[in-house]
Amino acid sequence: HFAHLSKFATGGFGGVMTEAAAVQARGRITHGDLGLWSRDATTRRDAVAAVATAVETAAVWAARLTPGAEGNAAWAGLFTRTYTVEIRPERKGRGDAIVATDADRFAALWPLTAPARAAARPMGWGAWRARWWAGKALHIGRLAKGAFTYEGGVRYLFWKIRRHRRK
Repeated sequence: HFAHLSKFATGGFGGVMTEAAAVQARGRITHGDLGLWSRDATTRRDAVAAVATAVETAAVWAARLTPGAEGNAAWAGLFTRTYTVEIRPERKGRGDAIVATDADRFAALWPLTAPARAAARPMGWGAWRARWWAGKALHIGRLAKGAFTYEGGVRYLFWKIRRHRRK
């Protein structure tokens, strides 16, 4: 899982979010799930570096996707845009809701990312469109994999679709 999420962090994705992280090895849901611990300093350093890279990458995309916005407005704009990649529709204001969960933390992160934002090369909307379509394909692939990998996966997939249609 760490290598998978680290790839997103360094590969230019707007942000990396995990579903869960255990605070002890024995608290993991499955073997290899990410945790908030490390056995050695090298692993700890690599994890911190990957998270820092993910935050910087997210801030760069936030600045690109929300020209003129700063701080929490830029973060909210980023989340609003990236949620459009998902197949399922999210309610209006989802980006604001994510930022509101810890507005002080998001506000504190923005100035820390200034060097990365200043060094980033500008990209036009074409670059976002390419990532948007790639994200759609990855999302469909993830849904298909889940539908046919797990027992009851197809039933779960249809349940999810019906649930989100009602929103």
